[in-house]
Amino acid sequence: MDATHILKAAIALFIIMDPFSSLPVFLALTRNIPNRAKAFAANRAALVAGITLLTFTLVGPTFLSIIGVTMQSFTIAGGVLLLLMAISIVMGLDRVQGGEQKMDVAVVLIAVPLITGPGAMTTAIILATKYGTDNVLLAILLSTLGTWLILRAADMVYKVIGKSGNEVLSRISGLLLAAIAVEFIRTGLSI
Repeated sequence: MDATHILKAAIALFIIMDPFSSLPVFLALTRNIPNRAKAFAANRAALVAGITLLTFTLVGPTFLSIIGVTMQSFTIAGGVLLLLMAISIVMGLDRVQGGEQKMDVAVVLIAVPLITGPGAMTTAIILATKYGTDNVLLAILLSTLGTWLILRAADMVYKVIGKSGNEVLSRISGLLLAAIAVEFIRTGLSI
């Protein structure tokens, strides 16, 4: 285990998971439920996101091997995908619209497409190759914990930073994500 690698991977995953961009969706989907149910939704969303990411990190490389995709190709494709996501975030394009108001739907919408989407899954596999699976598994736990804390404090965070602050944080996250994407593409081309 390497603390530097864990920290680098956790920061990269946290940026890609971008819990701040999930705040408006989380608040909208849970606005008509009591605080206790809102806390339960945050708990479940973070748990589902973390388990999904951990599972994909452990199974993903084997799956890629079975379908004949090299890590170099996956790294470049992942970088391109992350770059497109970053452009979407920086340009302020919506990633998710609408959705039913049921709790399970809210948890699924928040956990899988928003917190642990294709970008996070791709990044986890690439980082596991670069830093080692054990380091990335710990990084996933740390980034999921950070995401969970933000979701649990969603009302307070949103009141403090407001809509404009949330937009600024999302755009900064998008810019950082673009830098990570370019690094992945550069790494894939040099493998």
